[in-house]
Amino acid sequence: MKKIKIIKTLMVNMGLVGFTWAQISGSFQTSYQLGNLPESAPQNRSNLYNQVNLQYTRQNIFIGLRAENYMVDEPFDYTKVSRKYVRYSNNNLQVTAGNFFEILGRGVLLRSYEVPGSIYEDGSTRQRYAFYKDIEGFSLQYSTDILQSKLFYGRALDNVLPPAFGSKNRRAILVQGGEIDYTEYSVFQPGILFLRSEQDGLFNEYAGFNAQGFFNCGLQYYAEYSQNLSSEYDILDFSKETPYGFYSSLSYSIDFVSTSLEYKDYNRYGLVFNDPPPLVREHSYSLLNRSTHSIEPENEKGYQLEFLFNIGDLNTATLNHAASENDFGAGKVKFYEYYADINYYPFNNDWLTKGFIDFAHDELRNERNRKTFGMASEDRISGLWSYSAEVQYQEFERSYIFNPQQDHAVTNILWAASFNHAPDFSIGLNLEQSNDPLDTNTLISGDKLKRKYWYGFDLTYQYDSNNTLALFYGERRGGYACSGGICYQVQPFKGLEFRLNTRF
Repeated sequence: MKKIKIIKTLMVNMGLVGFTWAQISGSFQTSYQLGNLPESAPQNRSNLYNQVNLQYTRQNIFIGLRAENYMVDEPFDYTKVSRKYVRYSNNNLQVTAGNFFEILGRGVLLRSYEVPGSIYEDGSTRQRYAFYKDIEGFSLQYSTDILQSKLFYGRALDNVLPPAFGSKNRRAILVQGGEIDYTEYSVFQPGILFLRSEQDGLFNEYAGFNAQGFFNCGLQYYAEYSQNLSSEYDILDFSKETPYGFYSSLSYSIDFVSTSLEYKDYNRYGLVFNDPPPLVREHSYSLLNRSTHSIEPENEKGYQLEFLFNIGDLNTATLNHAASENDFGAGKVKFYEYYADINYYPFNNDWLTKGFIDFAHDELRNERNRKTFGMASEDRISGLWSYSAEVQYQEFERSYIFNPQQDHAVTNILWAASFNHAPDFSIGLNLEQSNDPLDTNTLISGDKLKRKYWYGFDLTYQYDSNNTLALFYGERRGGYACSGGICYQVQPFKGLEFRLNTRF
């Protein structure tokens, strides 16, 4: 009922100012779950999450609203308007009042974002909500042929805190700042960044610069540096005491190969409102995606090198290497990864075969000497029918310095298969097995580790271009998930889940 009241209120308010349905677009998302965390009671716990997005457009004016509703038989249900904005935009000027997304440079100092379609579940309150990080306030952007500028003022959202903490706590930090870039010459485009934050009467000021360039030969470069401007820190001081962030990249592309090299150096830069480039490959393969290295901006140095080869007829091969090092005072923590894959059409453009191999060592995640490899195949069966199948294998070691009796070897195996009818129907089956005590809740006593299995059944039906239904039944493994450069924790689930996505 709360959800319906909110939607009616939004529609009535739009009607009062003369809005018409022809000028409104939007989307609706609902997710129903009947189930719980594995081995948790009650097993038939139910909850319903709804999200509606409305946008009114008239010439250069855009008005948007988002309402979220979470219904559960617990004290943490809620209904709220979580995002609202009014934006004016023309060729050179954009002004926004309300909620907006912003980034300075490449995000070392400030970055807001949204993971589209995601529903995040907090581990303590079990509240579910849209996963995004925005600013609520005022934004101004102005551009000419040789100048790009932006200014903003508002409160940044701390999306780690669920709605139960209230808006005052979730938006406790006031940020104001901007960026100016001079873009007249393609080979050298310098810029300056500045930001001021305030929380509970404590102020911090940051400033920095960036530069980028593009050459006709296919070479591109970018560099960005910023730091805290407190009088106790020297400018361009790369010591452990100074909060700073440095990122640079170099890329080159010719007909058959593209390559990129990136470098990072972050120190005491774990700010609520930033999200520095991680410089690790975001994998589409499930086991590798779950094992993605988590950066620590409090102290991390590293680099990433990648080659992408076009080997003809839509066939590609990728080579990637990344490495980083953390120094938290009690010793250095290291990470490295070597990755290779190939996407190959052996006979025609209907049958795609894929394979990958990965060697890594991540002391921060306690995944040492990790080896992962897998294969996948996609092919058209007949007409609009096709199939896909894949298998992945992973092994690594967990080591505990202060309790070596708990050292153990972990193996993970994944099988997945699906049948698809383009463009409206897909049915799939997923199976995983692992002996990882972090997932199996096995007490380690020197005995052979218990092995756990996860079975999952997926059904997706696209009624038309605007309406999609998705059904999941079984047990879904939790863990790390990364999408669009943003990583977050996914809670495990056992039961039935139904989702509906509608656009209008």
